[in-house]
Amino acid sequence: MPASVSPTRKVDTTAPLGGGGDLSQDRSLSLDYTANLKVSDGALDTAQDIQTTSTPQFARLGIGAAPSTTRRVYVYDITATASVDALYFSQRMTPETNNRTVSGITGYANLYQNGYTGHNAYGMRAACYANSATGSATVLTGLHVDVGNNSTGTVVNCHGVRIAMPYFAGGGTNTFYYGLTVEPVTGPTYIYGIRSRIAADTNRWNLYVDGTATNYLAGNVLVGTTTDGMTAGGSLAIAKDLAHRGTLVGFYNTTPAAKPTVTGSRGGNAALASLLTALATLGLVTDNTSA
Repeated sequence: MPASVSPTRKVDTTAPLGGGGDLSQDRSLSLDYTANLKVSDGALDTAQDIQTTSTPQFARLGIGAAPSTTRRVYVYDITATASVDALYFSQRMTPETNNRTVSGITGYANLYQNGYTGHNAYGMRAACYANSATGSATVLTGLHVDVGNNSTGTVVNCHGVRIAMPYFAGGGTNTFYYGLTVEPVTGPTYIYGIRSRIAADTNRWNLYVDGTATNYLAGNVLVGTTTDGMTAGGSLAIAKDLAHRGTLVGFYNTTPAAKPTVTGSRGGNAALASLLTALATLGLVTDNTSA
């Protein structure tokens, strides 16, 4: 006769193993699973299919480190010693109808203020830093954009960076809109807010502004020179030819006027009086002469 087991003896289990208990009767052991595990045909498996053809869903994902509570996808790698991409997107589209759109990255940041103030929202945010005390970096680029035509087809418009028309649904208060903002910079020897290096040729423009709104420049404007010798902000220095193709001109804060006609006889003072009046009208002289 087999020996009996004292009912005071028991089998304790911890997850993922379940069941057990005191041995006063037959007990079963089972392999429990949570949201992370499942049992399939007696084998332990993930709760979601993660094959290359599957579509799993994750609340947060960490690659190279544990998931971050403030970043839905967190990629962390300090092992790279050669050229590497933390994230690489390659999306191909072969359309079967007209007017299709393909995007490498699409980002939306939807902010619901919920009655609170002082928030910030970024549709896309990039940072690039050099972090070593030795060596040098040739170029640091916060955002690098390549665009072009790799075949013989037709591309009508190419935009390195395109800022679409802003969307304001109406009813709210929208105080300022800036299509492009370059914040104050200090530190480097040379600072360029915007630099364009397109060489001169037919139908080429380094700056082409065809909007009809007023253009405001607070600093000095230099044309054909990098030095002006002027200290007052808003001054204009031109080192090349100036062609005025308009119909009105004014100097020294006078109201712009049309090209004057000087009349009168050169044998008397009538022509001189007419000339002085014309020059004064343009603002070139102040006529304090007497008759």
